[in-house]
Amino acid sequence: LDFPGAGLGTLTDVVRFAAGTQSRATPYPWESVRVLVLNGVHAGGAAAGETDDAAARRIEQAHDGAGALALLAGAAGATVSTVPCPASAAIESGDALPADAVEDALGLGWRLAESAVDEGADALVLAAVGVGSEAAAVALTNLTAGSEAAALLDRVVTADGGVDDTAWMIRCLAIRDALHRVRTRPRDPRSLLAMVGGGDIAVATGIILGAT
Repeated sequence: LDFPGAGLGTLTDVVRFAAGTQSRATPYPWESVRVLVLNGVHAGGAAAGETDDAAARRIEQAHDGAGALALLAGAAGATVSTVPCPASAAIESGDALPADAVEDALGLGWRLAESAVDEGADALVLAAVGVGSEAAAVALTNLTAGSEAAALLDRVVTADGGVDDTAWMIRCLAIRDALHRVRTRPRDPRSLLAMVGGGDIAVATGIILGAT
C-alpha cells in the first residue's frame, strides 16, 4: 500500500508486536482473544476521588455484556472475564500486601494465563476496573524508573466530568509518603509488589509471566 508521510505511524509498532508474539514476519489476526478485567481496591489516599460504587457498577456491566468495554470486546469477537483481586492496604502507612498474599496473587495470575491458553486463547488483554489502582501503578513506576509522581499521575475526573484537584493532591501525597516509607527497603520484584503494588498489580504480573 502506498501510504504518504509517516505511513501507519505508531500502528506499525502494534503490528510488529503481534508478529513477534507469533514468531512470524507477517502476523495473522488473533482468533480467540480474552479480556481479563482486574478488579482491585486500594485503601487510603491512593483512592482519593474514587468510589467503590462506580467500580462495582462497571464490573456489573462487564458481567452483563453492557458498558463500553464489553461492547467493544463483543464487536471484536473477544470474551470478557472479571477477576476479583486481593484488597490492598493504604501504601502511605504500611505495605499494600503481606508477602504471602503477593505469592498467592502471582499464582492466581499465572493460573489464569494457563487456563486461558488451555481453553484456546491466543491473545490476552489486561484491563483494570478498581479503586486506587492508578496511584499504586505510579508509585511502583517511581520506585523502578525514578520519575516524579506529579509528572505521571493523571488528573482526577469526577463522574460529572469535573476535575478534582484536591483528590489529585491527596494521591500525590500518598505516593510521596509511601516512597519515603520504603526508601531503605529492598527493591526486588516481590518486595516492590508488597510495598506499593498491591493485589491487582500482583495478579497482572502473574498473568504476564504466565503468558510469557
